[in-house]
Amino acid sequence: MGLGFIHLSVASVGVCGDSRKSACKGFFVGYCNVARSRGRSRLYVSGSSFGNRERREDHVLSEAGDSADDEEEDETTNRNERPREIIRLLKSGKKDLALEAFRKSRLKDEFRDGDLVRMVQEFSRKSSPQVAEAVLREFETETKRTADISAYNALMKGYSKARMVQAIDDIIYGMLNGSNAEVKPDVISFGILIDTYAKLNKMPAAESVLRTMTSMETVQPDAYIFTSLIRGYATANRFEEVKRCFSRLHDANLKPDLVLYNVAIGAAKKARNVSAAEAIYDRMREDGIHPDVFTFTAFVQLYANDGEFGLAKEAFERIRDHGIEPDQHAYCAMIVACNRAGEFDAAEELFMEMKAVQIPPDLAIYNTMISIRSRIGQEVESLIEEMHGSGIRSDHVTDWIIANKKRKSMGGSFAGLEEEPSSLLEITQAMRELGRAGDVEQVLRLFRKAKQMGSDVAVYNAAIQALIIARRHTAAKHVLNDMRNQLIKFDVATFSMCMVLLARDPNTERETPYRLLHEMDVEGVLADTAIFNAMLRIKSVRPGEVLREMQMRKLQPDNYTKRALIAVYLRRRQPIRALRTLQKTEDWDARSVNQVIHSLRQHGEKDLADKLVRYSLERGVDLDSQNVEPHR
Repeated sequence: MGLGFIHLSVASVGVCGDSRKSACKGFFVGYCNVARSRGRSRLYVSGSSFGNRERREDHVLSEAGDSADDEEEDETTNRNERPREIIRLLKSGKKDLALEAFRKSRLKDEFRDGDLVRMVQEFSRKSSPQVAEAVLREFETETKRTADISAYNALMKGYSKARMVQAIDDIIYGMLNGSNAEVKPDVISFGILIDTYAKLNKMPAAESVLRTMTSMETVQPDAYIFTSLIRGYATANRFEEVKRCFSRLHDANLKPDLVLYNVAIGAAKKARNVSAAEAIYDRMREDGIHPDVFTFTAFVQLYANDGEFGLAKEAFERIRDHGIEPDQHAYCAMIVACNRAGEFDAAEELFMEMKAVQIPPDLAIYNTMISIRSRIGQEVESLIEEMHGSGIRSDHVTDWIIANKKRKSMGGSFAGLEEEPSSLLEITQAMRELGRAGDVEQVLRLFRKAKQMGSDVAVYNAAIQALIIARRHTAAKHVLNDMRNQLIKFDVATFSMCMVLLARDPNTERETPYRLLHEMDVEGVLADTAIFNAMLRIKSVRPGEVLREMQMRKLQPDNYTKRALIAVYLRRRQPIRALRTLQKTEDWDARSVNQVIHSLRQHGEKDLADKLVRYSLERGVDLDSQNVEPHR
């Protein structure tokens, strides 16, 4: 019934006939009801019927202005001054007086379109988009003329800022289906609606609106619309969809601008896909688009996250090579990169440099510098005073560092604070926290200290876990070997991490995980479900054997087990088995469902794929648009 539920044909655009009016009953009758309760958007509803809506008359305008005097307007008043006066009142915050002035005006038919657009904009900003819509409706009623699309776009922008996507739905639905057929949505109108859906993380709805738009002969998507889609998918960390949107944009012969390229590079950064980001950058240069400071800052962060400090440094230096000055965000990214790489002197130089060029540090930079100085044993009181003196208040991260609670191991010489952790229990706790924060070097420093005191299994586990999180697998194996040499008995957590390391090694032989299970049995360590979930990720093992092993040990598969099985079956090109496993899974994750649908279609199981799409939509699974499209 709405844009996000069906793919409207071009023939449906315009005044609806009797049958269409009957079908539309309860959706949109007459003008938009401004002050009514807005339910779930018609533009994206999956499954059930909508039901009739109870109409409520628009009282916004009458409530706001019934007290206004209905006196005749002075004939000598300059007709151009009335809208200017209303706008001046709105800009000065006198919204009630502005509304009264609008209602008293009896020369609305002399208002120019630009005047109405500005009034709608200001009423949306200073009052509410509902009041702005009431003003627009009264203008149309009294002048017997329909406002142009610019005024409606201004109104929809107001609703978009308020995240009231249902109201935008109402307006465009009326334009397309007869209740307001004298004005038609343009590319800006559709762009506002798609952008609002994307910001609300309702990507299937945004894609559905795009399909309706492309079915019309009068309007086609522009680069801004694809930018909204790419930004939405990037926020949802769905990089494959980002790449697909990028390809669609090129297929539509639209040239990406700098903003769109930066959004795409930012999506690759979030997905930690270095090669994809570099490919996007190369395409950007081929298109003659010059990078800006945001572009290079994204690469600084991307390389730093990948452990490539040298490349991060080169990306930062290229900012000036292109005649651009680094901004606060660029300095912050590079200082954080220096901190992660242990380049503390370089971080200090950057910190002093940015202050010398009058770029004020923000809270993140101060926190990083406080952390660095505390780690190398320098005083930080002056830095904290400087931060507070520039009007920046401490946050919980600052408090963690200063109070030495989250990072007790940083060795700071703070006056009146706790010393570096000394007992094995304190060291283990600090290592776990630092490992989760990605500070591997500090974890290893504490690990060496703990070994001198006589480490236990918990200390070794904390070190191994930190190295696995950082994907330093070789170093993790060295720690495991050292653990064996020290005759420290493995516990279930240690064996679980061993299985994870085997799963991440593509050359693991089929017998290796079973030898590990046998070792657990010999040592009297009971395997848990997590052990077998990791074992299923090993490419050389057979899933049936793993499940039988679990059954023998009276272990029940959980949802993670089933997700691992789905991944195995899809890797082995067995979509039917993957589908059966999915049906037994209580918690459906979007990634697994989308992969199963895609695999079913690839193997000619279109009917099963369509049924899975319908059932998934009923369950509220966020499907990729490429999976929904063939079904529709």
